[in-house]
Amino acid sequence: MRRLLAVFSLFLAFASSSAFAGSGDATLRCKSPSGRTEFTATIQDIEGILHRASVTVDGASIAFGDPDRCAAIFDSAHGVYTISVEGPPTERFPNGRFLRFLAIPKSFRAAGKTADGKDTWTFDAILICTEPRKDKDSVLTPQIELRCTLTYGI
Repeated sequence: MRRLLAVFSLFLAFASSSAFAGSGDATLRCKSPSGRTEFTATIQDIEGILHRASVTVDGASIAFGDPDRCAAIFDSAHGVYTISVEGPPTERFPNGRFLRFLAIPKSFRAAGKTADGKDTWTFDAILICTEPRKDKDSVLTPQIELRCTLTYGI
């Protein structure tokens, strides 16, 4: 009976471990060819909860996070990765905040695995978001082309 209890206890310990939870964060890092714009995001399970994202244009940033609404679609076989984020109005952004990100399918390439076994893809993308620079008349950025690396593993 003790042996059975010990085996059962070990099973519960391993089964409840986060290493076996089947969930991981995707990390997206993008930069424009000019270097003036950077976009980073961390999304649970590549299509799940947005942990954090930020866009920096000419040194001015806009951030997104967990309370903001996020929808993502990922299909590596077809080169599809889209992210849409909407945030409520703030004092700085009284019209709310938004971000639209779209991978360009023909540029989507598997880039292998990282040293810790995570899958990596590279691709070009297009980003439009709430304008973070205070000196601009528009509330939206122009369409910005980015070079991106996406890393994901469970």
